[in-house]
Amino acid sequence: MAPRADTAGTARTTALRTAAAGMATALVVLAVMTAVGLRSSVSATLDSRELAGLKAALRNDPANETLKQRIREVDLEVRRKYFERQRLLNSGRYVLPAALVLVLACLHVAAYSGGKIPQPLKAGERRETEAPGRSASLRSVGVVALVLAGVVVFAGTLTGGIDETALRRLCAEKNTAKVRSGPVAYPADTENRKNWPRFRGADGAGYVPEATGPSAWDVATGKGVIWKEVLPMKGASSPVIWGGRLFLTGADKENREVYCYESVSGELLWTHKVGRLPGGSDSFYAELWNDETYAASTPATDGTRVYAAFANGDLVCLDFNGSRQWARSLGVIRNSYGFSTSPVLYRNLLYLQLDQARTEDGRTVSRLLAVDKTTGKDIRSVNRPVLDSWSTPLVMAVNGSDQLITTSSPWIIGYDAATTEEIWRIDRLDTEVVASPVAAAGRVIAGCSEYELVAVDPSGSGEVSKTHVTWFAEEDVPDVLTPVTDGRLLFVADAHGMLSCYEAATGKRLWNQKLEGSFWASPIIIGGRLYLFSKDGKCHIVEAADSYRPVALIDMGEKISATPAFAGGRLFVRGRRHLFCICGDD
Repeated sequence: MAPRADTAGTARTTALRTAAAGMATALVVLAVMTAVGLRSSVSATLDSRELAGLKAALRNDPANETLKQRIREVDLEVRRKYFERQRLLNSGRYVLPAALVLVLACLHVAAYSGGKIPQPLKAGERRETEAPGRSASLRSVGVVALVLAGVVVFAGTLTGGIDETALRRLCAEKNTAKVRSGPVAYPADTENRKNWPRFRGADGAGYVPEATGPSAWDVATGKGVIWKEVLPMKGASSPVIWGGRLFLTGADKENREVYCYESVSGELLWTHKVGRLPGGSDSFYAELWNDETYAASTPATDGTRVYAAFANGDLVCLDFNGSRQWARSLGVIRNSYGFSTSPVLYRNLLYLQLDQARTEDGRTVSRLLAVDKTTGKDIRSVNRPVLDSWSTPLVMAVNGSDQLITTSSPWIIGYDAATTEEIWRIDRLDTEVVASPVAAAGRVIAGCSEYELVAVDPSGSGEVSKTHVTWFAEEDVPDVLTPVTDGRLLFVADAHGMLSCYEAATGKRLWNQKLEGSFWASPIIIGGRLYLFSKDGKCHIVEAADSYRPVALIDMGEKISATPAFAGGRLFVRGRRHLFCICGDD
């Protein structure tokens, strides 16, 4: 019997020691969680002394790019530290209960393994001597259990009071509110390239060189799809992204709306209803040919405000909280299929290419409009001797200065981007111009439906039709879709699915391939892959190479007309019914 008694004592001792170790672990974890929790309040996160000082300095010097860059860096570091603490708290929420369960289990074992081994009773005896100790042990276990339950509840309050999505939104709103108190500045080119601020991204290029795009996802199962949100209204505009904000427009014949989503979670943060503007109307020069073209113009953003245009001529400027800064009606625009040119930002100017059909008496009323982006008032309005078009201007650096390039039948025209003065023009476009110009190998490359693809040297002045065309092609020319280039290779797709590859410098066609389906969305290049979405929702992924190398064909499950966007390592796609955020599963 002695060995059995020794075994029981050993078990009790082991259980008590294990319980003590578990309790010590629980107390250490609780202490760490308490310390971290007290440092993780929203106010502490947002009210960094250094950040507050930098923003105060920015209000006195709103054009200081060094200050703005430092603000972004400090703000990012503050939020990174906060979310690191949140992850530590979340880990503690699992470790602490496990340690406490271990303590309770060990105490329970100790309560039943202590004391002597029961002996046989004599006649008439009752076993009472051991009962008080056992009852006391059980009462101790119960008290400890209540204390530990209280500890778990307290620990839960440390991590349950802050929602990360709400914090991201609050950070963005607070920062926006402070920055907009001063004059609206323009972001550095490096900031533009980190985001997707306009139609086809920074510079309108549709090209993200230092990234890897996804090549495997499944909308039906959700594999590789981070989120998928139902769209409130239809539209053909593309998403634009700045930081954690994604902007989009939707409209029908009577209503026009701007949406702001959190790009990380897909949460719809706000909706701005434009309503009826003074001097505005729901009238259109022609019946729009598609219900998505009421909102076909892609917005533009400078990181502080977002600017959106609609087919009826409404133009609105909002801050990142959805508050209207200004709005105006441009009037009915004489466009055969509906106005769809996207606004373009250049420093303090917002450009709109208002190309229109001739009047009944044969006059051309097209114009290039430069608006003060802070007030919405006209800075310059330049008459243009062209017909209606649907292309978006390109800003391009030429010999140390910036040019604004426009395309419309019959002229390709280069303007000084700062003054809107015309520098050069070339007569090479003969039919309807929908595709926007692109820059590659020091050239402007433009085209029009069923006519010509042409490369232009933009260094001339005056009328240079006979001297500054470097090459042209008459096969596989762009019609609806804007070409895309990585600087060396130029990829041209048409609405019928013919995809062609040219050398950008020489115009030599390297290959062409017919893809299944019809296409309205323009292609983009991410890293070394080209993405082209068909109207029936198929994503063709092809190597951006000098030979045709297909990578994948992925079904999105719904119609797609809008050009996709890419920012923060994620692909954003607007379908007819949903907005998708894709990271893939390569």
